[in-house]
Amino acid sequence: MYARAMRSTLAVLLCVIAAGCGGMTSTPLESDAGADATRDATPGVDAGPGVDATPGVDASTGDAILPPVDVGDPFGDAGPLGTPPWVPVEVRTSSSKCTPLAPCGGAVVGTWDVAGICVDLEIDERFFTCPGAKVLSAGGRARGRVVFTASTARRIGQSEVLVDLFLPSYCAAAVGGCGKVEAQIKATNPDAACVTAAAGDCTCQVRRVTSIDEYGGYAISSSEIVATTGTKRWAYCVAGTALKYEDVSPSGPKEPGIVTLGRR
Repeated sequence: MYARAMRSTLAVLLCVIAAGCGGMTSTPLESDAGADATRDATPGVDAGPGVDATPGVDASTGDAILPPVDVGDPFGDAGPLGTPPWVPVEVRTSSSKCTPLAPCGGAVVGTWDVAGICVDLEIDERFFTCPGAKVLSAGGRARGRVVFTASTARRIGQSEVLVDLFLPSYCAAAVGGCGKVEAQIKATNPDAACVTAAAGDCTCQVRRVTSIDEYGGYAISSSEIVATTGTKRWAYCVAGTALKYEDVSPSGPKEPGIVTLGRR
């Protein structure tokens, strides 16, 4: 029963991947991230009393559970504006939701950089049927640029999201140990790992790296940006120098989160 709950919970966690762009695909990348490979833990995600595991770190060795990755640079020659900067991906837990988007429309023509993303992380309540099971941290980083002409849009973006989990020894033992937990995770996301502490507790890290490079036509319908091919739609609102949007497509997988773009 707990194994089923664990798989269900991880399936929810793994869908929290966003750089604010549709059509993203997971991209395996080489290791060695460099000095700017940072991750922002979500404010308010507390491991709680009695949990001394460090997110993303093997307590027995002090090494990272997953090695860093080099996300590369899909922007090439970014011109006078340069490559857009990395910004945090804000991941909210069930106790605190992202502020809902109020669509208002507005003029989109111009160049915009990703300024922030907020994603609601829904944790399956069955995960907590194991007392002491914790989400230690959840967060990430993203960067991207969208250039709108009167009829076309070019979108380039990338993101890295990390989720750290803690599973007490008695729950890990019930499913066959941390090795079994890791195998369950890797069935849906190969870029994941778990380590076992001396007491038998299990700390796991799940990562998904995504990238996007798309060009296509669009039209404005009321307060929605509508792709002229396919069924993609985004509710949006321009306020001053900020454009916020959210995928409201009637079918197919939706881009998670509410994305904020800043006008260049």
